[in-house]
Amino acid sequence: MVIFLAGYLRPRRTIFVREFPMTSHGKVDFDKLGDLLEASAAEARLKGSLEDLWLELTGKRPRKESNFLRDGGDSFLAVR
Repeated sequence: MVIFLAGYLRPRRTIFVREFPMTSHGKVDFDKLGDLLEASAAEARLKGSLEDLWLELTGKRPRKESNFLRDGGDSFLAVR
């Protein structure tokens, strides 16, 4: 489906939520949904910063199974 959409119509990111925040009337609470989106954006920025720091210290991009010490890091690098 994305192939057929113009670039400006394609979503930049997808956020999965377990359930939508609801109002007392049973409708989606868009204010609280916006808070979830902001929290997700902040988490993505933090993750990017940590990945950049890891790369700077070890010379390797972190993966899910990465280990700082096995990737060449040490305690002196960690406190630098």
